[in-house]
Amino acid sequence: MACRFLQRAVLLGYLAVTVGALIFTMFKVHFLFPGWVTRWSYGMMAPYQGDTSWNADFVYEGELPDGTRTVINLDPYMPYGFGERNQRKFLTAFKTKDGSLQRRKFTEFALLLLDRERARGNKYRAIRVYSERWDRSPGGYAFLHTPVFTTREFLTQVQ
Repeated sequence: MACRFLQRAVLLGYLAVTVGALIFTMFKVHFLFPGWVTRWSYGMMAPYQGDTSWNADFVYEGELPDGTRTVINLDPYMPYGFGERNQRKFLTAFKTKDGSLQRRKFTEFALLLLDRERARGNKYRAIRVYSERWDRSPGGYAFLHTPVFTTREFLTQVQ
């Protein structure tokens, strides 16, 4: 009987700490426990920490000598799973409040990409990098990713 009570007490305590961490993750309010108690469970809430109401992507366009532009497929350069691919593509490790470091890293990546694309035989004279953002939709990730619903911001160009 005491063993069953102890098991239930541990389970309820674990669930309470996890709920407290989830509430802190979503609302930034410590609920039930101080921060040092919920720190470990807060780390498990990682999928919810960067949740937004919009979708985003980065587009790399290569400019050919005749002036036409084509989207460069990054798949050969990022053969990772979805989560790691997004971390690398969005360069989240380089985010700062003013965004200057991340912008420099996009320029560095575009220079590397230009070198590799030229080595593959593509005659790009420049690469432009854009950030695209559109609202979420019940129709799926790319459903509203159309020119009408997408805002596009120029980030950098390399030659």
